[in-house]
Amino acid sequence: MSAPSRTTGRYETLDAWRGLACLSVVLFHAVGRYLDASHDGPLCAPLRWADAFGWLGVPLFFTISGLCIAAAATDRAAGVRPREAFFRRRFRRIVPTLWLSLAFAAAIGLTGRALAAAGISNGLWDLTAIGWHWITNVTLLEEPVRLFRVEPQYVNAPTWSLCYEAQFYAFMGLAVVARSRRAVVGAVAALSLASIAMPAWLGATRAGLLTDVGPLFLAGIWVHLRAQAGTASGRRRLDGAWAGVVAGVVAAYAVRTGRLGQDAKQVLICAGFAALLVALRAQDARLAPRPVVRALRAVGRRSYTIYLFHFPVVISLGDTLFTVGATQGARLYAMAAATSATAIALAWVLYPIVERPFSAPPVRSEPDPAQGRDEESPDEHEAQQARAGDPLERVAVRVAVLVERVVGLEGGEGRLEAPHPPPEPGRVERHAPGRAVELAAAHDVGDGDAVDEGADRGLEQDAPDREGRDEGEPHAPRRPQGEHDADAQPL
Repeated sequence: MSAPSRTTGRYETLDAWRGLACLSVVLFHAVGRYLDASHDGPLCAPLRWADAFGWLGVPLFFTISGLCIAAAATDRAAGVRPREAFFRRRFRRIVPTLWLSLAFAAAIGLTGRALAAAGISNGLWDLTAIGWHWITNVTLLEEPVRLFRVEPQYVNAPTWSLCYEAQFYAFMGLAVVARSRRAVVGAVAALSLASIAMPAWLGATRAGLLTDVGPLFLAGIWVHLRAQAGTASGRRRLDGAWAGVVAGVVAAYAVRTGRLGQDAKQVLICAGFAALLVALRAQDARLAPRPVVRALRAVGRRSYTIYLFHFPVVISLGDTLFTVGATQGARLYAMAAATSATAIALAWVLYPIVERPFSAPPVRSEPDPAQGRDEESPDEHEAQQARAGDPLERVAVRVAVLVERVVGLEGGEGRLEAPHPPPEPGRVERHAPGRAVELAAAHDVGDGDAVDEGADRGLEQDAPDREGRDEGEPHAPRRPQGEHDADAQPL
């Protein structure tokens, strides 16, 4: 008989991957819009590489989210933590920061419109005159409008990916409500079959439904389930099932479209990324303290804010610099560095105001004697220090509590200041000695974090093209990816 072997503990370097994915998306938006014939030489090869592959950060975000949400769902479906808290935490994790980012993007756009009306030349980006699409933007229902043959329009283009995140949360939430881990397995099986059937039916056409990106979430789910398998034979069965899903999805795309297109390739890339997460899990403790990894982890913890707030900054500043010729040739390096650094710095400042009050784990007022004293996580320590010494942070926490009361998210895990919160993901429960800790991160657009986060947080179906560049004007900047193009998907 195979000896039980489960992976336990918190996957610390998962935040580093989130940070790397986030930075790749920022560079994609900072560079790709301004590429033209002046960037064809070997000196500009890295710029073309950023344009060709930077969008891959979005599929990686989906895979990380699949891992984290699977951990949260199996925990709550089994009753280890309150089931109703699953939906509260999902709401708190993404919606308040999303709404604030939409307001920020609208403010940038309206400022540009006012300057243009006054005859002042400016590069501020504007896409606020979208009518009823405002409703579907704030409710994360913009992608599903494709079902009615309507082209999505976004105030802040990266929010397209959150439409799929919300559907994934709701789908896994059904398994949580069913109160059974078998329901989670059933949900995974259903999503697997649907993810094979939809491309076989529609090919590369996006329907705005979860099945568009289902295999990318499934890659992360496989990582979690494999870590929880108690035997080698169980892991082999999971590996075989996952290989069958990947083969089925890729074959469906290839047969329907007649080629191995971008959709099939990103499934293979995420499958490879998931395998890498499994392989590197044993090296987590050795890699996490390294300086580069620690820096990426810091970015990863703030990735959701960076993802949502970078796009208006990058586009408005980039268009302004474009008007003075700062994007031609090698000068695009300096322009991309300047716009990216500005966007990340702004998000870094905004993070404790627009995200942390809603997503930081509750801080115990005193230790729980039933569980003993757990070692405080870095996120808990950071939140506790900020609440104790930063007046702005205290104001932000009070605003967060007020928002929770307005939307009815009081009580249980929904409260920021609960004296005895449920245990955090990735932490051993002292009163449940036989239970393995899920392979989860502490900061994802999911329970372990996200997406964040990633936040331009989202996923790509097709490689971004050069549409939006006027053939008669080879140096005109491209429109933001995902703004009107059904195939381009900004992160």
